Amino acid sequence: MSALERLPDWSKTIDPDHHADYSLLKPALIDLGTLADADRRSEIEAYSRKYCFPKLDLSKASGLYVLLRLAFVIPREYPRWSTKVFGGWRHPSTTQTDQPFRILWPVEINEQTYRVLIAPFRGYTGKGYDAIGEYDYFLQHFPLRSGDSIRRLVFPA
Repeated sequence: MSALERLPDWSKTIDPDHHADYSLLKPALIDLGTLADADRRSEIEAYSRKYCFPKLDLSKASGLYVLLRLAFVIPREYPRWSTKVFGGWRHPSTTQTDQPFRILWPVEINEQTYRVLIAPFRGYTGKGYDAIGEYDYFLQHFPLRSGDSIRRLVFPA
């Protein structure tokens, strides 16, 4: 079974009483980090075809959306003019057009303590999520997070 099959369902956090088990992200990140580049891409592409695009399984796709933001060292904000989006996530930066794009959202990482905070899901509109397109975009623009950095991540209980 692929490590991606065990991702938490971020989409359920639209309900303030739901608490996703984000600790499941760490083993998935570690497993992906042990793969060769081509194998990692193949895993993400297969998962994307199965759950993200063209048909969207929101519960499965939402976990991958969060995982990709942890797999790479991504700045909190990014120039709006060079940011691409790959799905219909209800993202706070889509309404704040006069500010840099919060490309890391919904993830916040304290780089000193490695504490991870994940904002609640806000909704999704439109067609499927092009997760493999987003992976390729991130790979082109940002470095992968090191295994040591991944092992240090601390997720809320």
